[in-house]
Amino acid sequence: MTLCLAWKIENNIYFASDSRISRMLNSNFITISDTAPKIFSIPVRIYRSQFDLLYDKDWGICLAGGYIAGSGYADTLSEVLSNLQIANNDSKIDYKIIIKIAFDIYEQISRELVETGNKEALAKILITGICPIDNNEFLFEFGFKILETGIEYYSKEFDFNEYEMNLIGDDNAINYFKENLKRHNTLDYFRLLKEICRNTDIKTVGGNLQAGVLQKTHPKYFSIHGIIESKLELNDDSKWCVKNNWLFRSIELNPQLIKDKVHVRTIFLSPFEKERFELIEEAKSLNEK
Repeated sequence: MTLCLAWKIENNIYFASDSRISRMLNSNFITISDTAPKIFSIPVRIYRSQFDLLYDKDWGICLAGGYIAGSGYADTLSEVLSNLQIANNDSKIDYKIIIKIAFDIYEQISRELVETGNKEALAKILITGICPIDNNEFLFEFGFKILETGIEYYSKEFDFNEYEMNLIGDDNAINYFKENLKRHNTLDYFRLLKEICRNTDIKTVGGNLQAGVLQKTHPKYFSIHGIIESKLELNDDSKWCVKNNWLFRSIELNPQLIKDKVHVRTIFLSPFEKERFELIEEAKSLNEK
């Protein structure tokens, strides 16, 4: 399972997630990995003819649930949505048509998992993008409901006037987030997610944070972002100092990294500045002793 968040600030839509994969063993959840990508960029390309490209942007998805299904969704959506062609030389295609194609893929993969006895591998998806026609942003949830008569799959568009925060994932994590949301402001969503990752009572959420942002000002609209976190460590002079960890999908990826004149151009968010300044003061205090 996991915990995925989606919220909107002005015209930007933010995704945030943990990085844990877990499974049930003897009535207990065990951790399989704390380094799993949960947020993906999905290329959407619309052609009028074989070489006449009308639309070439990235949408974003965030996954919660079975990771085998989730990786299948991400890979298949990337392949299919990057090869769309308008019939009859039309020049317009509404985002809801593309969403219908995406949901059809989601439902087919999900049904296949159920038919082969892998119901526990099902996943939910948040998908966001910008409409090729009116240039407005949107957010959908693809999910499922387990009923007595079988499994029902659904596609739901969020109304940002109605939903301030959209969450999918572990029910305990969602309830914890909602109960503690009042003591946080918008900029603290990452802090609350980190708090849940450290909560040993919520075993299906953990690892490091990851993020993605949909921005009209970005050349591709959606992009994966790294997260800056800080910790105390001793330097070569045996003095305490604050080290910044530039984490991109749980790996250390310093933005100054240059290999053979190639520069890694990754955008990083810094939601833990308060904690960093507290560590700076702690380091000063420790070095004065």
